Amino acid sequence: MKKLLLLVVTLIAITNLKSQSAYDSIEPFGIFKKEWALVKLNGKIGFINKNGYEVVSPIYDDIEPFGDYLKNWARVKLNGKYGFINEHGYEVVSPIYDDIEPFGGYLKNWARVKLNGKYGFINNKGYEIVSTIYDDIGPFDIDQKGLALAQLNKQFIFINKYGAEVWASGK
Repeated sequence: MKKLLLLVVTLIAITNLKSQSAYDSIEPFGIFKKEWALVKLNGKIGFINKNGYEVVSPIYDDIEPFGDYLKNWARVKLNGKYGFINEHGYEVVSPIYDDIEPFGGYLKNWARVKLNGKYGFINNKGYEIVSTIYDDIGPFDIDQKGLALAQLNKQFIFINKYGAEVWASGK
């Protein structure tokens, strides 16, 4: 009976070990984030913590260092689209954009995003402030203080710092 019980426990332990996902590679801890290590599995990447728990599932094609775009955020790439994860491993901007430019290039705490050839803005909370409908959007405070010049179907439109259109003229 003891041998049978020992055999059953051993088989369960072996089954559990085999069912745990093994990674193709594990990078050293602390390169991207203190206490985290980058892991690769089937060509995808994610993170584990020092306790071995997966904090970001290995689903992304690329993850850039935290802080390159915004403190405590890392830009991620999934199926050719970009988004962000935060320092807790949560997606704060879904990877839906063709490109995301650095924050502050056009307006403090905003990043210009591109989707299907159109431009808009997201803020540092992850919200889309200006919809991605414009053919182009310039920096704020160039043509008029507090406004950015945008182009939509050969029309020039000013956008204010709240993301609203405030004036348009045909050209």
